[in-house]
Amino acid sequence: MRPTSSEILQAIAAELETRALPELKDPWAASTVRSSLQLLRHLALRIALEPRIAADDASDVRGVLAQLQTMLSAPELGDLKFAVSAALDRPDAAQFDTAAHDANDAAAQAAIEAIVAERSLVHVVTGSTAVHDFVIAYLQRRMQRERALYLPVFLTPPI
Repeated sequence: MRPTSSEILQAIAAELETRALPELKDPWAASTVRSSLQLLRHLALRIALEPRIAADDASDVRGVLAQLQTMLSAPELGDLKFAVSAALDRPDAAQFDTAAHDANDAAAQAAIEAIVAERSLVHVVTGSTAVHDFVIAYLQRRMQRERALYLPVFLTPPI
């Protein structure tokens, strides 16, 4: 469909930058428009890249959660294992059901965050940092996948 959503956002940003911004005399208003330009460009990137990033992460996190379910076998870690199992037990979202995809991602990330928050307990119970290291490796992969959404846009100062 033409224009694409990304093209529309880029066109809005271009118009604001070339027509509105030069006319603004108030520094606060100009700063607000420059910040808005960055956000519009970020959204244009997200629209183009987010579906692939989200699909790749969903696949990765399911594998991570399945492995964590095994790694959290000690009875003292039952609450963490329950959070992981609850995230894994969620039904797969239909391809274009973004609300369900977001809910699944939120459940997975809540389980991951719970494990990170209890890393000291996990370390004491398991006698190892393997669970924490495994989670950190996943989070680093997630950050690397999402990197393209932030660095090109937010490297330039908005003000």
